[in-house]
Amino acid sequence: MNRDAYVPRSVAAAAAGVHPSTFANWQDRGWVTPDGQKRHLTTRPSRRRRGHLEYLLGDVLDAARDTKLNPRNPGRAAQILVLA
Repeated sequence: MNRDAYVPRSVAAAAAGVHPSTFANWQDRGWVTPDGQKRHLTTRPSRRRRGHLEYLLGDVLDAARDTKLNPRNPGRAAQILVLA
């Protein structure tokens, strides 16, 4: 997987295993890495669809990982209960 590739929202959502609406939060509010750094998604205008964005795949995967590992993530408790 090329982490330097820019992909449309649907592809990024499938790769990260999250709902496409999650990207608005990660882009606007950002997310916190395990070492406390605040990050935001890197985007660019889509070359294929006017008015759409493409997302840097590496940022998307990092955001998904960091969010799932964050102990303050309210969805994490539900994931743990399901796995137990």
